[in-house]
Amino acid sequence: MIQPSPHLVCPSCGQTSDDLLAEFPGVIGERVTDLVHDELPAWQPSDGLCVACADRYLQRALQQLARENAWSELNEYRELVYDSNLSHIIPTPTRVHANPNYTGRGVTIAFIDSGFFPHPDLTQPQDRILRYVDVTDAASIGETDFSRPDVTSWHGMMTSVSATGNGHLSGGLYRGIASDANVVLVRVSDPFTHRITEEAIYRGLAWVIANQTRYDIKVVNISLGGDHDPTPGNRLDRKANEAVQRGMIVVVAAGNSGIRRLVPPASADRVITVGGLDDQNTLVRAQHRMYWSNWDDQRKHAKPELIAPSIWVAAPILPGTRVHAEAIALHRLMFVPDAELRVEVRQAPRWLGLETFVSSPLAVLRDAIRNKFTAANLISAHYKHVDGTSFAAPIVSSVVAQMLEANPSLTPEAVKRILIETANPLPHVPPERQGYGVVNPSRAVAAVLRRGVGPLSRRPVSPWVRKGRVVFTYQNPAVRRVTLVASFTLWNHNGPEFTEEAPGVWTLSIAAPPPGRYAYKFMLDGDEMVPDPENGFQVPDGYGGWNTVLTVPRQTR
Repeated sequence: MIQPSPHLVCPSCGQTSDDLLAEFPGVIGERVTDLVHDELPAWQPSDGLCVACADRYLQRALQQLARENAWSELNEYRELVYDSNLSHIIPTPTRVHANPNYTGRGVTIAFIDSGFFPHPDLTQPQDRILRYVDVTDAASIGETDFSRPDVTSWHGMMTSVSATGNGHLSGGLYRGIASDANVVLVRVSDPFTHRITEEAIYRGLAWVIANQTRYDIKVVNISLGGDHDPTPGNRLDRKANEAVQRGMIVVVAAGNSGIRRLVPPASADRVITVGGLDDQNTLVRAQHRMYWSNWDDQRKHAKPELIAPSIWVAAPILPGTRVHAEAIALHRLMFVPDAELRVEVRQAPRWLGLETFVSSPLAVLRDAIRNKFTAANLISAHYKHVDGTSFAAPIVSSVVAQMLEANPSLTPEAVKRILIETANPLPHVPPERQGYGVVNPSRAVAAVLRRGVGPLSRRPVSPWVRKGRVVFTYQNPAVRRVTLVASFTLWNHNGPEFTEEAPGVWTLSIAAPPPGRYAYKFMLDGDEMVPDPENGFQVPDGYGGWNTVLTVPRQTR
């Protein structure tokens, strides 16, 4: 729970803050409360803490639990920590602070998965599916009709759309990070048994390698794995490494068992293996923790290298299925006026199971509709929230597409190194579980833009605070004027103005405000305010959008 106010004072550090964290649920909350009480006996959770202090106490609490080997205990408290009546799922680009100016234009991602569907988020208004191929039968590899949904269509459709969908059915809200990328879809699940064998994954990789030049494939996403523990030099890992050697960035999901076990091709040395982050559907980093994903530290190269959100991720519902019909019906009933609700429920499909509530008080009937909606993980008529490292890997793949759009000459080794160097480690999680930490799209793209003779070469990453000054940098060739709008200027829309130092490169250097945390945005051409795309620290602005946060430490004065 965030208390919005520009004049709040943290009872722990005494600094003013734009928001105070005032809810500490579950076992984590109990530990945090005890730790704060040790130092501030009169403190109550309702008094709140600034995010920095909350993060400090949370790290200490989680370190205690980690020393007690309490990972399973944390998972058991999931229902206490999560709000089961979530009314809004944060869109993926927002939840990971992706730079909105890069959307994978000109980059092709190949998805090797169970099956697919030509979802409108990929085909409207422009069809970005360059090729669909079924490699499940070695004797008849080729295109087939995949417009009729079946049980194998779900997984690949959700992974591909969650990464590259443009949110066509949500007005652009639930789009992927690489919403302009092209895709190649490679089906590997048996149409009769629905099984996915290592041999089929191998054929999928072989097909991608053979057609790399034809479709200009730069990224390969594999959100599935084989059945067996890896043996040194196994052929599937060798084939995945070959794809990397040929210039493609291969991203593979780590798996969801929460155990020390990786299977091919996640065990391949040269691929980027992605584990899971549970961000609890919040931008408050103090509340972020590990998802129960797999890892392996018994090897030369510990994996995963990175983690990314693996739960509360928006994904499409397969059109033409009963689940889709249920979502459409329930979503409509959620917004029917009271005077018409009972009539509409009587006319709704009986398999919704609402007829027994028709004669109940309206409040009970509305609760029944809402409960069915949330129980099915629905977030709209066309989308639901999903979990698994199957969706963490596409997030990283879509960030890679951003990086390649910003600098097409990047090698797989350079991409992997930049992702590792810009990741944010979770301080309370063992390194073998998280690798180098949480993927940081804004910093990764910022690093690419400064690489070599990039457009932002030798310019500091925004915001840069040093020796009493703050430097902001913004890249956008489509605007004519950029100004700073911030809490420390009382949100004056005619605030300090940026200078265009090079075509499309805008900078501003001002005296730093007093030490503390401040919210700010950039005003473009006097009529559009946007968060700083290079700054990954954001908070809700109270109007359905987001402010970026500037932190001025004491030592800068």
